[in-house]
Amino acid sequence: MRPLAPDSMSAADAQTVGGRTINILMVTDYYRPHVGGVERVVHELSRRLVARGHAVTLVTLNTDCAPLRESVEGIEVIRVPCLQLTGMLRAQLTLSLAVWPKLLQLATSRRFDLVHVHGLILPLALPGAFVARAFGLPLVMTAHTGSTEAIGGAVGGLVPAYEQTAGRLLLGLSQRVIAVSRAVAAHVAALGAGRRVTVVPNGVDSRSFRPGVPRAGEPARILFAGRMIFNKGPDVLLEAMPRVLQRFPGTRVDFIGGGPLRAVLNRRASELGIAPQIRFLGDRDDMPELLRSGDLLVRPSLLEGLPLVVLEAMASGLPVVATAVGGTPEIVADGVTGYLVRPRDTAALSARICELLGNAELRQAMGRRGRLLAEREYDWDAVCLRTEKVYAQALAERNSGREAS
Repeated sequence: MRPLAPDSMSAADAQTVGGRTINILMVTDYYRPHVGGVERVVHELSRRLVARGHAVTLVTLNTDCAPLRESVEGIEVIRVPCLQLTGMLRAQLTLSLAVWPKLLQLATSRRFDLVHVHGLILPLALPGAFVARAFGLPLVMTAHTGSTEAIGGAVGGLVPAYEQTAGRLLLGLSQRVIAVSRAVAAHVAALGAGRRVTVVPNGVDSRSFRPGVPRAGEPARILFAGRMIFNKGPDVLLEAMPRVLQRFPGTRVDFIGGGPLRAVLNRRASELGIAPQIRFLGDRDDMPELLRSGDLLVRPSLLEGLPLVVLEAMASGLPVVATAVGGTPEIVADGVTGYLVRPRDTAALSARICELLGNAELRQAMGRRGRLLAEREYDWDAVCLRTEKVYAQALAERNSGREAS
């Protein structure tokens, strides 16, 4: 990655010729070096768009003191100052007023063909949408999460209220809506997206994420990968582990990812008397190797769209125990590639984990089936091509002066 001079442009203005070459303004709250599923989805899509000849200017929040401008695999990345509230709320939220003048300045000085924003409930999507409308550009919005009904609590009440107000406004401004799963598509359709929704699932690089060599004679290793925030459910897995360790006392659990709950979880592990079996590895950039070293992945989320790490675990030949929320049941077939449980059901979660830990043949069979599904159905190059088709639809509708109903 190389920094850009403050007044340089790595993404030259591109002319749209028959929908083949597009100059895209990509807007996402989170991007590298911030670690998470949306960040990886945006990066994998953007770098493939660049490889196919399109120009991508990506505007994001500067959550990790990264360079304000740099080129990442041909993507022009522009980061804006922000205020992080994640630690205070223990839920992921970052705000920025600086994004408004930056988006306006870019749209004034560049000839973009369309704007692509990410996240129905992420704050940067609305500024991106308003700039698209102000400059007469078609807007494509990708919804990454489905129903929030399993969250509960104060945040669980605020998110639906936001969706019913700002979310509906965002959908109304969008020319086309991409949903990462059928469950997400149904959710945004119920909020007013109508027939403008296209399902384009997340992908996985099955060359990087591949099965490892089976381990023999070593303690079982359970993996959790995701932000340490309540909606990802790391606390649910921790509460389930005493039952698991009663039956399989040598088992280790590796929590991969950073976030505001890490210290809380560390204390809770000590209170439960299981701290020696728990490791908190923080954010890592060697996920393929970490997944190859595990025996199963546990994803006890309260909110999901189509969890990228589940696809990566399946491509790595791991069975998955996950909650039946969002699009997870579309990739984890209960009893076939893993097990599904209800949100916050620690008894069911521990029972399914124990079932897999006690049966190596079952783990391997589920892992093989998951690998085949990931290879056959979820490919990043196909995701890029399907996204291009959505762009072509949005541009054609803009050029013909009509909007989809």
